[in-house]
Amino acid sequence: VRTLHAVGLGESVIGELLADLMTQTNPTLGISAKRAQYELRIGARANSRADAEAMIAGVEATIRERLGANLLGAERLDQTVARLLRERGKTIALHEGVAAAPLYHALSAQ
Repeated sequence: VRTLHAVGLGESVIGELLADLMTQTNPTLGISAKRAQYELRIGARANSRADAEAMIAGVEATIRERLGANLLGAERLDQTVARLLRERGKTIALHEGVAAAPLYHALSAQ
């Protein structure tokens, strides 16, 4: 199983773009909404791990082509933001009006 993450498109748009992949029985594609992003899980059954990985890679290539810049890849949105900030030597200031500070905790955990 390989998990990818997408942002910036609604679930219905992603569903339309990937409808043919979601109706396949092997490999399979499942989509679920998770905190401002979508999780795409690709699974495959094959005689060997290498064959399953090849099937998954084919589906991933199609997803990358169709979703373009909206596909983050294996990283979650918080991981991508934290990595880009580090790579560019940037920081951000946050003011969250809730006690739990979810954005702060998500970024600082990376």
